[in-house]
Amino acid sequence: MHVVDDTLKHTFGFNEFKTGQRKVIETIIAGKSAASIFPTGAGKSLCYQLPAVLEQRMTLVVSPLLSLMKNQIDFLKSKNISAAKLDFGMSADDYRSTLEAARLGHLKILMIAALGSYH
Repeated sequence: MHVVDDTLKHTFGFNEFKTGQRKVIETIIAGKSAASIFPTGAGKSLCYQLPAVLEQRMTLVVSPLLSLMKNQIDFLKSKNISAAKLDFGMSADDYRSTLEAARLGHLKILMIAALGSYH
């Protein structure tokens, strides 16, 4: 089975890609840049989450929506993918411990808020 299909099924629990996802994911895995526009609910997040799982290093995601970040972190953790977020609402201690986890290589995905001030 192709590594992308295997990861889709065994890590994320999906049997098939939504329209456009495979092309974006395979472009990213090939080391090329990709830009895509999908409607709400069409699976944009998987287009960076799946390649992040296959990448050896941490993936940094910049998001303007704190509520979306929380939902995605909860989803990733439910799939046993080490993920965390940095946002302006965190305590200084939580912020520092998240940065330390990233520095030590304990995270696959680190999401940061695009707006706000940081400690």
